[in-house]
Amino acid sequence: MDRVMNEDPAKLSLSNFLAGESNDPLQAPASFTNWMRDGAWAVELYEPELLATADARTMITYGGKPRPVINLCSYNYLGLANHPEVLVAAREALRTHGLGACGSPMLSGMTDLHRELERRVANFLGREDAMLFNSGFGGALGTISGLLRKTDVALLDNRSHLSLRDGAVLSRCRTEKFEHNDPVSLDTALSRQKGRRQLVIVEGIYSMDGDFGNLKELIRVAESHGASVFIDEAHSMLACGEHGRGAAEKFGVEDRVPQSA
Repeated sequence: MDRVMNEDPAKLSLSNFLAGESNDPLQAPASFTNWMRDGAWAVELYEPELLATADARTMITYGGKPRPVINLCSYNYLGLANHPEVLVAAREALRTHGLGACGSPMLSGMTDLHRELERRVANFLGREDAMLFNSGFGGALGTISGLLRKTDVALLDNRSHLSLRDGAVLSRCRTEKFEHNDPVSLDTALSRQKGRRQLVIVEGIYSMDGDFGNLKELIRVAESHGASVFIDEAHSMLACGEHGRGAAEKFGVEDRVPQSA
């Protein structure tokens, strides 16, 4: 820890403080406390505070000072979070249902509004049904961990989002990675896992790189091995496809993908 204490704070990260200095897991290491104090400038730079709505133009704090910016980091791609009709509907929902369901769907947290939205989403996608999650991360994590078992295999593109990888880990299934958008690499990975249930997990638009998934070719390879395909459409839903149904619609593979998120 002496070496860490003498390091330039800008060269350190949280990974340098995984091992504590005391037997109490709730006691912050002195070296970490000093790093946070000495690196306060970095916190101001890398943890900006949003001072207005998550619109295309907004205000954030940068270096501790308010600053007008063009927001390229928000998931509010279509501006629906600030759309007048959405705001009116949200106010009406607050009036009739209050602020939040205050419970999990399994117990008391599923309202008629939730079910109506699920039905509308399913109808929009041409699916039998849909299930809501309160975040994109939770949706991917919950779906993958719910679908797979210890005896199954998840085949993940090596650029897959952490939520998909964590879902596979939580299911305790075996995992295989294949090279990004590479059907030959996927074919090799599938060939190594004969005799197991296999799920190929890809993304419509990859959040880390911003490119489309090579859906047609990857699905072709998966089908040749009898494997199912799961598409994460978090960044492509409503943003592409003739009717806004995502990358699966754009590339004409909707009927070949039973599950998406």
